[in-house]
Amino acid sequence: FASRELRSVLRQVYLYAFGLLGGFVTALVSVGVILFGVLVWLMGVPDDAAASAHFRFLPGALASLSVGTGLWLYHWMVVQREVDVSPLGEGSSRRAYAYMLAALGLAALAVGVGIVVTNATAIFVDSARDAFTAPDFWRNRVVLFITLAALGGPTWGYYWRSAQLRVRDAGAEERASLARRVFIFGALTIGVLALLGSLIFLLFVFLRDMLAGDLALASLQDTKGAIGVVAAVAVFLPYY
Repeated sequence: FASRELRSVLRQVYLYAFGLLGGFVTALVSVGVILFGVLVWLMGVPDDAAASAHFRFLPGALASLSVGTGLWLYHWMVVQREVDVSPLGEGSSRRAYAYMLAALGLAALAVGVGIVVTNATAIFVDSARDAFTAPDFWRNRVVLFITLAALGGPTWGYYWRSAQLRVRDAGAEERASLARRVFIFGALTIGVLALLGSLIFLLFVFLRDMLAGDLALASLQDTKGAIGVVAAVAVFLPYY
């Protein structure tokens, strides 16, 4: 039925939202699982001392990577064949796809920054270490940060740069597009709400401990998560 459906909005939603985006996310998550597992074995603290037990996740991750990559490549070839006869594929659908992937990359980067700052706070505060079960608790968290940065950084950088190039070429038309406005105002809204909620919690803990006469460096133990959120928001919110 494709010959009669090339200009169908439903077809474009399937190709970009399910075929391309679904395949890309499946492959990306699989790469993240593999990378995290390998780095934990090399740098972190694995749960199992035997390599055969630690890497038991590998067959499933490789299978998911193969399926996701195959889905993405197949649907990408379909999109390329139909791009000349489907103006939706060249315009709004492709734009929305790029901004969705840029949002995924940005979210991964923000979570990674929050994790590394939370981890640094826990190391800085001696009493915060009581909440962890092992003296090397920070190593796996550093590995998680590296994994998120390695996946989110290139994804956000590539697709956000392509979006900025479209703004340079199309000007006001691209700036006024719905996908771009949803992405930018969505990032602003989530960032401001996260920042406001974290600052309210920080103020609450400060006033609680001050009024109880317990204000000390150990108060950071209760606020390390909020500090990580503030740090992550502070990196990206001013830019957007």
